[in-house]
Amino acid sequence: MPGFGCFGNLACAGSNPATPNSSHALEWRVNVVLFSIAHKFIVLVGFFVKTEFEVKILDIDVADVKKRLQNVGAVKVAERSMRRFVYDLERIGDSCKSWIRLRDNGENTTLTYKQIDSFTVDGTKEIEFVVGSFEQTDCFLRKLGFAPTAYQENKRVEFVLNGVEVDIDYWPKIQPYLEIEADSTERVEEIVKLLGFAMSDAVSIDVMGVFKKYGFNIHDFKELKF
Repeated sequence: MPGFGCFGNLACAGSNPATPNSSHALEWRVNVVLFSIAHKFIVLVGFFVKTEFEVKILDIDVADVKKRLQNVGAVKVAERSMRRFVYDLERIGDSCKSWIRLRDNGENTTLTYKQIDSFTVDGTKEIEFVVGSFEQTDCFLRKLGFAPTAYQENKRVEFVLNGVEVDIDYWPKIQPYLEIEADSTERVEEIVKLLGFAMSDAVSIDVMGVFKKYGFNIHDFKELKF
């Protein structure tokens, strides 16, 4: 898994906080304070979480989907190569109920808290904001005590259809899939039908769930690259 250095002597990858009796007592105290702040942030973040209205359609024929998008007037806005670190917060069995995602999409870097309440169109909650640097944010999180559980890369072709984001996602080891994200369940259903699909064709699962459909446990891969 890639690691990145921090400023000065505060190396982040694989580093452990010094004890209070060491020559790095100040660094240790700073780490304790920062970790306390981070813990409170994660506890309180629920007050600011928004609901994510999203479905996926798996095992798509990419050429067919692109033709459907073109026929209904979708506008292609970007092709992206993305990288991310995932920091698990609460795992139940092979599933993760909540986690932090640090993602660089080639245009900006975002830090996102995600929480799964149910596997429905509106079952995922999130809070997301833009950060300045992928490497420095990863280092900051490590200093707070959040060690990444995985490094992942994927590719995405983004479209906008009637104000709704529609993406074709590509991941290592699995088939491409279509993802539709809107501001309400009704809008999601509208776009699904406009593209000639039925809601029965769609699933409300995260990437971990998609990998399970193909017989993989995503947690077995500390790195996912093309």
